[in-house]
Amino acid sequence: MVSVTGEPPSVVVEETAQEADIEVIPEIIEALSILDVLRISAVLEDTTDQLSILNYIMPVQYERRQSSSMLAIGGESGSCPSGGNDGAVPGSRDQLERVTPWRCGDRSPSPRVDLHCCGQRGAMAVLVMLLSLVAGVLGNEFSVLRSPEYVVFRSGNWSIPGERIPDVAALAMGFSVEEELSWPGLAVGNLFHRPQATVMVIVKGVDKLALPPGSVISYPLENAVPFSLDSVANSIHSLFSQESPVVLQLAPSEERVYMVGKANSIFEDLSVTLGQLRNRLFQENSVLNSLPLNSLSSNSEVDLLFLSELQVLCDISSLLSRHKHLAKDHSPDLYSLELAGLDEIGKHYGEDSEQFRDASKVLVDALQKFADGMYSLYDGNAVVELVTVRSYDTSLVRKTRTILETKQEKNPSSPYNLAYKYNFEQFLSDVIADTMQELQNSGTFNNLLTCLNEERENKTHFYDIIDREEKGRKRIKSLQKELHNVKRERQVEVQNRNEYIAHLKDQLQELKAKTNMENRFMKRNTELQISQTQKKCNRTEELLLEEIEKLRLRTEEENQIHMEIEIFLRREQQKLEEKLEFWMEKYDKDTEMKQNELNALKSAKASDLTRLQDLARLIREYEHVIIEDRIEKEKNKKQVEQSLLELKSIVKLQAWWRGIIVRNEIGYFKMPRKDKDDGKNSKGKGRGKDRQRSKR
Repeated sequence: MVSVTGEPPSVVVEETAQEADIEVIPEIIEALSILDVLRISAVLEDTTDQLSILNYIMPVQYERRQSSSMLAIGGESGSCPSGGNDGAVPGSRDQLERVTPWRCGDRSPSPRVDLHCCGQRGAMAVLVMLLSLVAGVLGNEFSVLRSPEYVVFRSGNWSIPGERIPDVAALAMGFSVEEELSWPGLAVGNLFHRPQATVMVIVKGVDKLALPPGSVISYPLENAVPFSLDSVANSIHSLFSQESPVVLQLAPSEERVYMVGKANSIFEDLSVTLGQLRNRLFQENSVLNSLPLNSLSSNSEVDLLFLSELQVLCDISSLLSRHKHLAKDHSPDLYSLELAGLDEIGKHYGEDSEQFRDASKVLVDALQKFADGMYSLYDGNAVVELVTVRSYDTSLVRKTRTILETKQEKNPSSPYNLAYKYNFEQFLSDVIADTMQELQNSGTFNNLLTCLNEERENKTHFYDIIDREEKGRKRIKSLQKELHNVKRERQVEVQNRNEYIAHLKDQLQELKAKTNMENRFMKRNTELQISQTQKKCNRTEELLLEEIEKLRLRTEEENQIHMEIEIFLRREQQKLEEKLEFWMEKYDKDTEMKQNELNALKSAKASDLTRLQDLARLIREYEHVIIEDRIEKEKNKKQVEQSLLELKSIVKLQAWWRGIIVRNEIGYFKMPRKDKDDGKNSKGKGRGKDRQRSKR
């Protein structure tokens, strides 16, 4: 039965172990995850606002993660036996700094484990058992076929738990997860870009496929348990409900399909039931006409199931190629495909069979083609992932059951009873308090309108459920009535069939008598045919003997012709050998002559090389002489310039000295003294100066 709905599948509640409580930070920003804050900052147009948000939230998130990891370490150290660290208090700061958690797949050095066994045999037995368990758990594989540049998957042998694959898909799409994933395979790329699509293909029945190396990154899968991408689909539907994203989850072998948003219109013509897929395979443009089947057969139901899954991959690519506008919208798309055809082929023919090997090769080619098509359709903004699982480990599957299977009347304290008593007064007080807070902060009352709309939608949804329930009851009554009518019709039909069986028995007796008469007639007729056939065989034998004689004569003639041809060919062979000897001698002579010419050229080359070296040495000597001459000329030029400079300086110095002599009246340049008649008017100071001048 195919279930096509617009709502998510039934909710499945899992019984999980209680984890250690961590102190909740009251601030709203601190309650957000890093990816939530990055999405908020991506909405901002100003880069300064983005950086300010990141600078504020990163230290808070780092401190919160550090406190969470220290609490987890403290819980682990408190449960360990007291073998070391005597006197250390469990959960203390000193002990938290010394103890480091170690996870499977971590490249850091593992903690020391002391095995206290009675002997070496016990330790070896425990080691062998652990290795066998690890080999059984890590046999499956998680591969990344295609991914954009801003979604970075690092190469390494880090194992990933099977139940965390939906978290990896969510983080690769830029969504937050409830539990932090400490897996180093997914690195932090460009935080402000989101892939336009995520495609995950799950292949059952094989632990790994022969994928081409280089373009594919693979990781071992630990604890292969059944999982679904319902959480990712719910995140997409809740965040981008107005833009109608494409969400497709399909399992052709189980006739299970789940479509949301634009997928209902895009994949309207997609074959999902086994009957539709069988009819699709025998059309003109199906994979039966394009794929090399080799050992696979179109008459086997198991092979047709496998080929129908490949047909689904081709149909999805062809249908999406008609809607290339999906790569330009702002809502991410999700595709989840579960293929079980290879598992059925392995169970039917065996994993060592030729059919299984051919099917694996065809599946690898189809997956590569499908990955390239989806990657190019979204212009390189799609993540294509592959999960290969030989078989799910049922011992690791947690106990699950749906909410519809619980009964609140019998066990009110059951963890599956998720319904709660509706308290209108509490709801009204909460709405009023939030609205008043919003009015005080921003002066708006959008919260009141939002709450009223949500309550109105919930009530409408509740009325729809009641209406569907009434319709279901009416449908059940009509079906019960139809069932009663069908039972009555079946009883009448059974009575008619019994009467028909009695009639057939009478006809059987008549046929037996008629058959005996026909047997006697056929026996007589067969004897006559045998005698006639024997005569024909004798005649045919005579003809064959004559033919044998003719063939013998022809064989002798052919032998004679063969001998003559052989003699002719031997003569021709002898002539060719003589020609070969002649050409060999000519080859030796020509080789010797060319070798002599080569030796002469080598000697000429050596002489030319010697002459070239002599010329080079002569050039170097000339260059040295030229350089020395230039240095000498430069030195003479500098001496001439120095002489001119000294001469100019001497002339200036002499002119300066002459000026000094004239101004100070020294030597011959002394001015004559004037005699004055009036000695009374003469000043003493003038006399003193004349005396000083005379002394000089």
